[in-house]
Amino acid sequence: LLDDLELDLTQNFIEKLEFSINEDIKFLYKNLILRDNYFDEFEFEYIESFNKLIYLDLSDNYLKDLKYSKNTFNTQLKYLNLSSNMIESISDGLFLNFIDLQKLDLSDNYIFNLSSLAFERLVNLKELYFSKNQLNFIPDKVFNHLNKLIILDLNKNNLSLL
Repeated sequence: LLDDLELDLTQNFIEKLEFSINEDIKFLYKNLILRDNYFDEFEFEYIESFNKLIYLDLSDNYLKDLKYSKNTFNTQLKYLNLSSNMIESISDGLFLNFIDLQKLDLSDNYIFNLSSLAFERLVNLKELYFSKNQLNFIPDKVFNHLNKLIILDLNKNNLSLL
């Protein structure tokens, strides 16, 4: 009965994730929806203890700064929605712990800078949504490790050269 728990905190005033959820059930959540809140930064280590989490929605926040974890942890996350935020760049190591990720939505941000190693560990990624950003160019080899990629959406950027 408690196998597919979803925690939906959409349209609140949350600025930081400090869970006081009972540790006994925290690991059962598969879906965590934090859409339309007041996050301006997010440390992925916050979700480390959500062992079964496969869906994380952080869309429609004020995220500018995404902090990668210096610690290695396993995550089963398959879907990550970071759309409609204020993200300006994707740095090396940001998605280091997201090997199982299959769908990543970074659309409708302000991303103008993309590291050539930004998606290096996302070997299972099938869908990458990157529309409505500020990309002028795509770094060499940025998509080289994405052998399973089926959908790459780059519409409405500032691309002039491929």
